[in-house]
Amino acid sequence: PTTTKAKALTMLAVIQQWNCDVGSGSCPCCPFHSAVHDARKCCERLRRFKCKRDYQPEAFAQCKSCGILSNEAECAEDPPAACEVCGTEAAMRAPGRRQSPRTSL
Repeated sequence: PTTTKAKALTMLAVIQQWNCDVGSGSCPCCPFHSAVHDARKCCERLRRFKCKRDYQPEAFAQCKSCGILSNEAECAEDPPAACEVCGTEAAMRAPGRRQSPRTSL
């Protein structure tokens, strides 16, 4: 499984791409916490979706240290690439066949 630290780091990379309204909603203190608040709202929306029993993450490789998945084809090369999240050298390994979820929002 992917570590909580790796999940938090990749979530941070996602919210850094958002332009959030500071001062609205229940978190007016700063741009960072406004983005975290918006991420929580998005996760709550996703949680209300119908179950997707056939959901599979999309990945060419997985870090053997932090467990993060990568859909970059070069990560599955030999020798394995270093992990972009935790930096472990030669950490990426193929997790099996590539999965491709078709999820609509």
